[in-house]
Amino acid sequence: MGNFAQAGRIRAKVDEWAGAGNLDAGLYDAELVYFRNRYFADGKLTYHFDFLFLRNSDHPELVKAVLEGANNDPRDRMLALLMIVWRLRNNLFHGAKWAYELRDQRENFTHANSILMRILDRHPA
Repeated sequence: MGNFAQAGRIRAKVDEWAGAGNLDAGLYDAELVYFRNRYFADGKLTYHFDFLFLRNSDHPELVKAVLEGANNDPRDRMLALLMIVWRLRNNLFHGAKWAYELRDQRENFTHANSILMRILDRHPA
């Protein structure tokens, strides 16, 4: 992202990978299952979802559709995962996570970092 990440640039990168045929969204299925279980249960979004604080530019409707399983397009799954990672990161450094001492965040960051590390291995600079 050239030290200037934003949702639009993340979307453009996902589109670039999809266009090049090296998206490989299936490699992130375990993380998707984790986030689906965290943010969607019993046929509805969980209370955790609201605390992502998705903005309009973060593609909230796409993220919802992927979490609900209504949208399983590989490009959209990858974009949804990266929007979740993006919000977790922003909320950690700029949001309310410190107000409750990062309670219940370990699994979120374990899965988010797993996504990021795999992306770095597959798509170096």
